[in-house]
Amino acid sequence: MNDDTMKALEKHGFTVPAAIKEHPSDLGGTKHYDQIAFNLKLDKNMTVFSDKEQKAGTFNFTKTVYSEKDLETYKEYFLTKIEGKTDAQIRTYYMNTWRTFQMSDHLPLWVELKIDFSNQYLEKLIKE
Repeated sequence: MNDDTMKALEKHGFTVPAAIKEHPSDLGGTKHYDQIAFNLKLDKNMTVFSDKEQKAGTFNFTKTVYSEKDLETYKEYFLTKIEGKTDAQIRTYYMNTWRTFQMSDHLPLWVELKIDFSNQYLEKLIKE
């Protein structure tokens, strides 16, 4: 969040929604590797993302795919990597290594955007 790249984005008018800043994007939930930034130059009545009604965050796929309880289901796919390992080492390998190569070691970010400005656009044309 305090990286030079982020500072440069913010200096040039980009903003990252607070709802994104609140959700680290690594599997460990400690780092902000990924961001969604906006540089909005639309009419004030055509706001793509509302600061007041923010709907954004990360999608933690590990609650439904490759969860800790799924270890036994997938163990057969990495048996050669865990020969002679303790249960704790096997769990660590599954949680920290194997599943990151199956899906990702980053959580996908999402943001809800308003995209229909038909009424505002038409009202603006009538006024002109």
